[in-house]
Amino acid sequence: MSFLEAINNKKCSLKHTSTIITFPDGRKVLDTGNKVTLLNENNYGYVVDDKPDLIPSCIIEKELYLGSQDAVHPVVIKQFQITHVLSLGIQVAMSRDITQKFLPCLDLPETNLIPIITESFDFIENCFLNQGKILIHCNAGVSRSSSIVIAYMYNEMRTI
Repeated sequence: MSFLEAINNKKCSLKHTSTIITFPDGRKVLDTGNKVTLLNENNYGYVVDDKPDLIPSCIIEKELYLGSQDAVHPVVIKQFQITHVLSLGIQVAMSRDITQKFLPCLDLPETNLIPIITESFDFIENCFLNQGKILIHCNAGVSRSSSIVIAYMYNEMRTI
């Protein structure tokens, strides 16, 4: 018996499975092997968060905060005494007494973060030189803003 025949024989004895495939637009299909069925079309493909995330995470004690767009709320800005806001990919209307920088940045794996990191570092350093407190945010505070904070912290550790 050839190797190919052995694989084909073994394939016949495998347990049948079904797979749910989620597409980037949120559509889900059930693939049973012989049939593909579209599932609930009203599914987003991600967990919908309908509660505001108003508390930013303190990364550097009383200096650098990380959060979502919800954290750019006037009450939060006042409570944490934020003086600078770095917005990545999502622009938020702010009070004029807050120094703000907006950097366009798509939340995609192929986005080149190097120029964004460079420009962010300058803004962060300017904040600290002026004894300010900075909130770095994107839409959810998970990927873009976290990437900038991690890059900044890594760079700081390398210079110690």
